Amino acid sequence: MSQEQNQKPESTEDNQQKIQELNSQQEIQQLPDIQNQQFQQQTQQIPYQQQQQHQLQKQQKQQLQQQQQGFFQNLGQNITNMFSRRSQPPTQQQQQQQQQQQQQQQLQNFQQNIYQQQEIQQQQQQQQQQQQCQIPQVSRKRAAIKQNLRSKMVQQKYQFSNLQEEERAVYNENVPQQLQQQQKVVDFNDFINIKQVDEDNLEPAQLDENFNYKNVFLGKEGMFQDYKMIIGQFYYQGENFKEGFLKTAGNELKRIGFKFDIVYSEDEFSKKCMDYDIAYVISNTCFSGNQSQFLEKIGQFMKAGKSLYIWADNTPYTAHSNLILQKYFDGMYLEGHYYGGNIVQAGEKASKSSFDFDHSMAYGLNNLHEGITICHPVKLHKDFEIFGYNSNNEPLILYSEENENHGRIVIDTGFTKLYPEFWRNAGTHQYISNATVWLTGIVM
Repeated sequence: MSQEQNQKPESTEDNQQKIQELNSQQEIQQLPDIQNQQFQQQTQQIPYQQQQQHQLQKQQKQQLQQQQQGFFQNLGQNITNMFSRRSQPPTQQQQQQQQQQQQQQQLQNFQQNIYQQQEIQQQQQQQQQQQQCQIPQVSRKRAAIKQNLRSKMVQQKYQFSNLQEEERAVYNENVPQQLQQQQKVVDFNDFINIKQVDEDNLEPAQLDENFNYKNVFLGKEGMFQDYKMIIGQFYYQGENFKEGFLKTAGNELKRIGFKFDIVYSEDEFSKKCMDYDIAYVISNTCFSGNQSQFLEKIGQFMKAGKSLYIWADNTPYTAHSNLILQKYFDGMYLEGHYYGGNIVQAGEKASKSSFDFDHSMAYGLNNLHEGITICHPVKLHKDFEIFGYNSNNEPLILYSEENENHGRIVIDTGFTKLYPEFWRNAGTHQYISNATVWLTGIVM
């Protein structure tokens, strides 16, 4: 049997399998060709995109160059036109326009200057108004008192029959010339003694036993009837002090016209003090009453420009003084127990055992008794000046001028000067009278 005969015929399934294998081989062979074609298509697209971008950039560059050329051409044309206009003489119409512009500019400058001047004037007026508003209330009160006193002097001189006649004479513009001249010369000097003593022609009869000038006081008699005083006598309760005070300091104050009331309790003082122009505070060893209310009223009293006369003595008679000083003058206080009893003398400048001869409180004085038991200030506040030193070279009497926080203030560190038995010691009555007149503010 031959080999061909021995071979079995192939089945249909075998044929189909072979056909599939052949197809798979053909696909595998064709795969690289497909990939190559895709790659070639992609590589062909890249130069085309780059070319489009390059062309777009080129177009943008050309547009920019054209814009720059147009700008510089316009600029050159404008410059050429400008120089050509300048080189040409202006026409009559142009000259008129220029003149009108110049006139308008001058008018604007003139108006601007006027506005500036008006603004300056307004600012000056505002400053003046502010300054007037800043004037302490006490200054206005003194101005009113001055006018009242002036009216009284005019009335005394011309003896008007009634108030209406006086008012017409004082305030009417059509007053007699003599009366007008009288009004012009009347000032605060009409209420104080300013005549200087002629020391070269001084007669012994003009001096007292302490070599002070007799009957020489700062305040003129009866001229201070418009001033009211409150005496806070906290050291001694009772009528004995009142009787003694009326015979000594009270009698002297009444002589020059002051009206005063004496109170013995702190609460009564707090209730009434704002109705007065000057307050005496005579210290005790301790405080009785409403302390916060007392300090509040003292603060209001000083802030209103009213004047304060603080009296203290040796420790512990400093309670009321120290309350006020520590509260309103940065912790300043009084202490000490110096036994004085000596005489301090007038000097060109306050120093040991002397007082300032140039101050108004020293008017008519050459010698002054310092007191018996004396204290001295600690932490002296900047507002205070020293009028005189005691014989231990410690401040004896201090004073402060009026400012925005308070009126005038005097501090005396030895209130034994007020005792009847020491009243006639060297210069005491003259000094207290002078100091109280100085507190009115009408004298420097």
